[in-house]
Amino acid sequence: MLLGVFFLIIGILMITQTRKVWELTDGKRSRNATGPTPFYLWTNRLIGVCFIVVGVINIQDYLA
Repeated sequence: MLLGVFFLIIGILMITQTRKVWELTDGKRSRNATGPTPFYLWTNRLIGVCFIVVGVINIQDYLA
């Protein structure tokens, strides 16, 4: 269940705070550091949705 909550929190952060996630993970590696590309933002949000689904399934499996 703890793993499910972790996935749920990370997924929510990836959807709502996409630019902050970019600053923490890839911002320092960018040469011009102008910001993430639109493709990066959408990909991160899609992965965030996947994390939420995995988290919900994990929690539901634990409670069942």
